[in-house]
Amino acid sequence: MNSCEKLAQEYTGQQIDLFAMPSLWQEIFREIGEVRTGRMCAAAAVSNLGRDANWTGHPFAALNLYAFGRFSWDPFSDPEQVISEWIMLTYDMDAVQSRQLLEVLTRSRGAYEKYTSTLGLCWMMNPGDHYGPNPWGYEFQAWGTYNRADREAVGVDRTAGGSGLTEQYPPEMKKRYEDLQTCPDERGRRFYAV
Repeated sequence: MNSCEKLAQEYTGQQIDLFAMPSLWQEIFREIGEVRTGRMCAAAAVSNLGRDANWTGHPFAALNLYAFGRFSWDPFSDPEQVISEWIMLTYDMDAVQSRQLLEVLTRSRGAYEKYTSTLGLCWMMNPGDHYGPNPWGYEFQAWGTYNRADREAVGVDRTAGGSGLTEQYPPEMKKRYEDLQTCPDERGRRFYAV
């Protein structure tokens, strides 16, 4: 089984906002593990490496590359442990400073999602530069229309009765995401708490 994910953070902060991805990698690799019974034989990601002195352009973005590698090898890794390892390997800090940085990093995903995801705005960016939410930016493009917010819901129905996107999933995933009772709701997860 193969997996290809995105480290470049096009929609998770553009390398200028803090968004620690270890909990995301855990979800992705565990989801793959739940659906597939065979071994993963390859994992790839679109990297964010460049010419910056720290390679990634943001002082904390290398964490996401490190975490992708760790979860590729062991999808049952603990996100907090992976972040702690990276802090220890990267910075010369005392225990209090390390703990403070760990707290900021583990909460960054939830914080980012809360300030960019209001009514699904996280995916509706300014055309041309992708910085800043813009509900009308792509809303009327053929592949746009991300919002569709009304009193019933926010977002696009991706089931067979909507856009049909879930038709592309393996049968186990399709079944899980087609049913509102079994479709995951991340609000209660520890790494979403801010």
